[in-house]
Amino acid sequence: MSTLHHSTSLLILDLSKVSFCDAGGLAVLVGIQRRARSMGITMALTARRPFMSRLLRITGLGRGLPVVA
Repeated sequence: MSTLHHSTSLLILDLSKVSFCDAGGLAVLVGIQRRARSMGITMALTARRPFMSRLLRITGLGRGLPVVA
């Protein structure tokens, strides 16, 4: 059973240990967000490293993936 089935209204993904992310990793984030949204769950990112912030900004994904402190 996935984490989404245990979430109520907010799923926060901690990215503090992510040291690399390519197109496949971004696709996973988008897929999780779409599935969460279809279940009425908001997904947010936390503890992004500077390279992740740049990557999300450059690809335009930063507009659709909210960040929490």
